[in-house]
Amino acid sequence: MKSEHVLELVEKIGGDGWTIFDANDELFDNLPDDLKTKAKRVYKSDGTPKGSIWKDGEIQPQMEGIYALDLMGLLAMHVDADTTEARQKMGRGFRSSALAKAIREKLAPEGVEDE
Repeated sequence: MKSEHVLELVEKIGGDGWTIFDANDELFDNLPDDLKTKAKRVYKSDGTPKGSIWKDGEIQPQMEGIYALDLMGLLAMHVDADTTEARQKMGRGFRSSALAKAIREKLAPEGVEDE
């Protein structure tokens, strides 16, 4: 996968550690099939407000898609980014932001600012 495509995904997803994207979304047009296959899963709601999948204001029992946080982790592994800081983060958004930063540091170190 080309570095510019990885960086494009990182910019679009950034610190999102919650969203489950449709795997057919045009956002993933440049994602190689092997990474898409690894990232795509069926996610199930548990019935609680925080553990449920919401779409159009309704709880969905399940949804097949690509979870933003999982994708960020796969992209970080794909480019061999240093994920030490991200693994220490507790919240999903903090972890996703740290993964995005690690990927940017690996692929475009001159453009990364401390967050």
